[in-house]
Amino acid sequence: MRTRDVSSAFVNMTKHCYLLGFLIVIIASACLIIDLGQPSRMLSLFLRPSGAVLSWGSFILLATIILGFFLVLANFIYTSVLSSPIKKVAEALCAVSSFLLAAYAGIYLQSVQTVPFWNTFALPILFVFSSLSTGMALIFLVASMTGNVVWLRKRLIQLHVAHRIFLVIELVVLTLLLWFATFDTTATQSLNLLFGSDLRYWFLIGAVGLGIVVPLAAEFYAFLSKKTSLLLPLYVFCLLGSLCLRYCVVAAGVH
Repeated sequence: MRTRDVSSAFVNMTKHCYLLGFLIVIIASACLIIDLGQPSRMLSLFLRPSGAVLSWGSFILLATIILGFFLVLANFIYTSVLSSPIKKVAEALCAVSSFLLAAYAGIYLQSVQTVPFWNTFALPILFVFSSLSTGMALIFLVASMTGNVVWLRKRLIQLHVAHRIFLVIELVVLTLLLWFATFDTTATQSLNLLFGSDLRYWFLIGAVGLGIVVPLAAEFYAFLSKKTSLLLPLYVFCLLGSLCLRYCVVAAGVH
């Protein structure tokens, strides 16, 4: 049964999650614009849309930004215009656009036929579950920093179960990605970079170690010991590992 304190804690955590998520999307968008070099190139994706993966990905990103901004306003500056039914619809649409945005990066790389290491269905799935794992880590951090852990303990325990599942799937899919690469002589060049160059430290220690193995081991330890508070420092590792994973996958493909 949800009490007033639990409901208040949930609302407080939710609004901070939306704010943090919106800021992350804005920062990521700014990095994309900087990478393009010319902002006009970004505008051309909207002014002259096409069926290309890059084009629809840009619209998904724009939709996520608009929905995220709306939800930040709805949670921090609630007015009669931002009614609860509209907010629920926006939350559902934001969940869909966020999922598509997580998959988009992997789908875009997969569409590059000239890079065999990327050209596998495992890549979009890997990016999706890596994003889900990272999202869970952010929720746990926000809950701890906003002082809502006590009131939301039962709900957070359920999220911990989901986090373990996401980490296990992420590890399995990453293994499949590496295994598929062994069947293509061109893709093995990417494997050589991941395991035989300076990139191996970022991949093995950062992406695999900090991003998957350490959080997964800590999650199961917390499950056995019933002490989830011990995991808080490891959520930062999970975030860093997610960044290392994307860096290594891209770097290994553009060798």
